Amino acid sequence: MSLAQRLDRSSGASPKGHRVTGLLSRAGPAMFSAVAGLAGFCAYFSMYAFRKPFTAATFAVVPGWHFVLDYKIALVIAQAAGYALSKLIGVKVVSEIAPARRGAAILGLIGVA
Repeated sequence: MSLAQRLDRSSGASPKGHRVTGLLSRAGPAMFSAVAGLAGFCAYFSMYAFRKPFTAATFAVVPGWHFVLDYKIALVIAQAAGYALSKLIGVKVVSEIAPARRGAAILGLIGVA
């Protein structure tokens, strides 16, 4: 029995009506892992557009920035802290969303961002 089938049985969910779920429940471990890896890569790659403008600008002199810490270093620290905080919150929030609504919720959160 595949991992998807075991998870399906434990949650009481049925793959009926969900074509991808049905295909993945019959897939072997290698195919299941390949599809999951591709989905993760696509999600990460699509978020690259949010981070790319950060590297495209110059930060030599920023008017109004009179702190000891360089402006670009402050931005990198803020970005890393925000990324870590979003991961912590995302794990909690997304895991509590009903599986049937999880995809739409994730797309909604990306749209709001």
